[in-house]
Amino acid sequence: MAQANSQQAVMSQLKKGLAHHQQGELAKAQACYESVLKMQPRNFHALKLSGVIAAQGHHYEKAFTLLNTAVQVNDKDSELLNNYGVVQRELGRFDDALATYKRAIAINANNFEAFTNLGAVYELLGQSNEALSSYNQAIAIKGDYVLAYFNRGVLAEKLGQIDNAFADYEMAARLNPGFAQAWHSLGYLLQKTQRFQESLLAYDRALELNPHFLSAYVNRGLVYKQLGQPEQAISNYLQAIALNPASFEAYVNLGLAYRDQGQFEQCLAAYDQALALNPNYSAIHFDRAAALQKLDRKDEALASTQKGVELDGNLPEGHYNLGIMQQSNGDTEAALKSYSRAIEIKADYAAALNNRAVIYIDQKEYTKALPDLMMATIVDPMFPDAFLNMGTVFERMGQYESAIEQFKKAIALKPINPEAHFNIGVNLKRLDRIHEALEHYNIALSMNDTLHEGYNNRGVILHEMRRLSEGIRDLTRALELKPEFDEARWNRSMLLLTVGDFEQGWQDYEARFKATVSIVCNREYDKPRWTGVEPLEGKTILIVGEQGLGDTLQFCRYIPLVAKLGAKVIFESQVQLVEIMKRLEGVSEVVPTYFPGGTMPEYDYYCALISLPLAFKTRLENIPASVPYISADPIKVRQWGNVLGPKTKPRVGLVWSGGISNDQQDSTATKRRRNMSLFQLAGLRAADVEFISLQKGQPAEGELAEAKRVGWDGPDILDYTDRLKDFSDTAALIENLDLVIAVDTSTPHMAAALGKPTWIMSRFDACWRWLDQREDNPWYPTVRLFNQRKPLEWDQVIEEVIVALKEYATTVS
Repeated sequence: MAQANSQQAVMSQLKKGLAHHQQGELAKAQACYESVLKMQPRNFHALKLSGVIAAQGHHYEKAFTLLNTAVQVNDKDSELLNNYGVVQRELGRFDDALATYKRAIAINANNFEAFTNLGAVYELLGQSNEALSSYNQAIAIKGDYVLAYFNRGVLAEKLGQIDNAFADYEMAARLNPGFAQAWHSLGYLLQKTQRFQESLLAYDRALELNPHFLSAYVNRGLVYKQLGQPEQAISNYLQAIALNPASFEAYVNLGLAYRDQGQFEQCLAAYDQALALNPNYSAIHFDRAAALQKLDRKDEALASTQKGVELDGNLPEGHYNLGIMQQSNGDTEAALKSYSRAIEIKADYAAALNNRAVIYIDQKEYTKALPDLMMATIVDPMFPDAFLNMGTVFERMGQYESAIEQFKKAIALKPINPEAHFNIGVNLKRLDRIHEALEHYNIALSMNDTLHEGYNNRGVILHEMRRLSEGIRDLTRALELKPEFDEARWNRSMLLLTVGDFEQGWQDYEARFKATVSIVCNREYDKPRWTGVEPLEGKTILIVGEQGLGDTLQFCRYIPLVAKLGAKVIFESQVQLVEIMKRLEGVSEVVPTYFPGGTMPEYDYYCALISLPLAFKTRLENIPASVPYISADPIKVRQWGNVLGPKTKPRVGLVWSGGISNDQQDSTATKRRRNMSLFQLAGLRAADVEFISLQKGQPAEGELAEAKRVGWDGPDILDYTDRLKDFSDTAALIENLDLVIAVDTSTPHMAAALGKPTWIMSRFDACWRWLDQREDNPWYPTVRLFNQRKPLEWDQVIEEVIVALKEYATTVS
C-alpha cells in the first residue's frame, strides 16, 4: 500500500511538472521533477525533463549529468538522445555529440531534429558536405522544418553559394514569418550583395519582430552608412548601445560614423568607450589616433598609435600608421624606421614603400627612393601616387622625359590629377617645350583653380611668349591665392617692369630677397636698410652689388646719386668689376663681394644695388640715363690703342654667347635662348669693318679657334681675349672700338655705360630691362636693339644687323 502511494505521488508530481513546463513555468516544473528524483533518483521522465530545463537555462553541466543518467536508464529514446547530443555539443564534446545524434537517428530514421543537429556539428567541424547532406535529409523528412532551411542557408552563405543561401533564408522566413533571425540573415546577405534598400526592409522586419535584436540595429546602421545617410546610421548604433551598453561593435561603428561626419570629438568619445570594453583591440587605437590627429592633438595621436603597435607589433599597418604620425610630426628618421619595419613584415606593402620613398626624396636620396617606387608600382600597378612620386625622382635626377612618362601613367590611373599635369608642365618647361607645358598648366588649372604654383608657372611661360598682360593676370591671381608667394611677386615684377609699370614693378622686385637662395641676397646685416627716406648726410652706406655682372654695370649709375645725398659710399662689387668700379663717381671705397667669414668696413646703412631704383622712385620718365657714367683707365686705353695699331676701317667688338652653368636649370635655359653659335654670324663678312672678339667664357671662347681650324668662312675676327684679365681691361679695349655688337651679356652693358654705340641682338623673351619690343632703350641712349620676332630664330636678327652694319660702315671712318 505504501509503494502504491509513493507511485501515486511520483505520478502526481510528474503531472504537475508537465503542466508547469507546458505553461513556461520552468522553475516550478523543475521543482516538481526534482521532487520526483528525490523519491525515484532514476526516474526516466524526471531525468529527461529536468535535463531539458537545465539545458534551456544554459546549465549544461547539470543537464549533462541528468541526461546521461536518463540514457543509462533508457538508451532507446530517440528524442532523449537528440537532446543529449545538444548538451554535448554545447560542452564542446563534438565527437560524442555526433555519435549520440547518429544513435538517435538509428532508433528513429525520421528524427529530422537529430539530422539538423547532426548537420550543425558537422558544420562546426568544417565537414561541409556531411553537414549539407544532414540538412537535406532533415528537409526530406519534414519539408517545412524552418531550422533546417535556415541552417542550410547559413552553410551556403559560408560556402559562397549566395543564390542557395537566398533561397533557404527566404523559405525559412516564408514558413515562419515571425522568425526574426531569418529576416536578419536575409538582410545581411542583401547587404553583402549591395542590395541596400531591400536589406533595410529585411532588417526593419527583424526589428519589428524583435525590438531587442542588437545585431540588426548595428547592421542596419552599416546599411545607412553605405547609403550616405550618416544620421540614420548613428541613430541605429545608439539604439544598439541603449540595448547593450557593453556592445563593443556598436561603439566602434558609432566612432566610424562620427569620423565620416567630421565630428571628431564624438568620434573620439565612441572609440574611448570601445577601448574601455576591449583595451587590447589594436585597430581602434589606430583609428583613435587618426581622430586625435584631426583634432590637432598630435602627441596623443602618436601615443595612441604607439599603443596599437605595442599591442600588435607584427601588424604592418600599425607600423605604417605610426610612420604617418611621425612623418606628420616632422620626425622623419623615426618615420623611416617605422615604414621600414612595415616593409620588413610585408615586403609588398605598396603604401609603405611609397611613403618611405617620399622621405628619401626629401633627403635627396634618389637612388634609394627609386627602387621603393618601382616595387610599389609592381605590387600595385594601379597606384597613381607611386607613379607621381617616381616622376618626381626622375625630375630631380634631371631625367625629364622619364619624369613625364611617369606623370602620364599617374594621369592614366587618376585622370583628374592637377598635380601630375602641373609636374608635366614643369618638366616640359625644363625641356624648353613651352607650348606643350602651357597646355598642361591649362589642364591643371582647369582641374584646380586654386593652384597658386600653376598660375605662377603659367605666368612665366606667358612672359616667355610675350603674352605680357596674360602673364601679369596669372601672377596676380597667384598672389591673390597666396599673398606671401615671393617667387610669383618677383616674377610679376619683371613683367611689370617690361611694360613700364615701374611704380608697382620696383615694389614687387623686392621679393627677390625671399624668392632666391643667393648668398648675397639672403645674408643678414647688423645695420638698418636704407629705403630712400633716411637722411644720409654724414653717414656711411654700404651698397651691395647683386645678381649678374650686367646688373651691377647697369645700376651702379645710382651710386653718384647716393653720394650727392651726403653719404660716404662703400660699394661691394663682384671681383671682376672691382677695378673699373673704383673709377665710379661718388665711390669712396670698393670691396669685393662678401661671403661668410670675410670682414667688412664699418657702415651705418646698407642697400642692395637694385633696390636703389625703388629708393629713388624711378619711373620711365626720370631714369638717370646720362652716359658715360663709367670710365676706362686712360693708360690701359692707350696700351690697347698700341696693340690695335692704326685704324683703317670701323672697329666692331663682337660677342655671340654668354657663359652657361648647369647648376640652375631655369637660368641656363634662358641663357641658351640668348646665345648663338659663331657660325651663324658668318654673313657679317659682307660688312667692311674690322671685328675684334670680346667673347670671354667657354665654350664660346674656344669656338673662334675651332672655327679657324676647320675653315671659317666668316669675317676675320681679331682675338686678344687672353689679355682681358678683368673688366677694366675690357673697358679699355672697348674705348678703342667704334661699335659693339653683342647678345645680351654683361659686355654690352659695359659698352653702353661707357657711352659707346651698342647693338644688342635680343632674344624673343627679352630681359625686362629692354622693355617690350623697343628698338631703343631709356636706360642707355646709345643702345639699338635688334629683336627676335620668333623664339630661337636668329636669321632675321642677323640679316637686319648685316644691313645696318653695311650702312654703318659707310658713315664711320
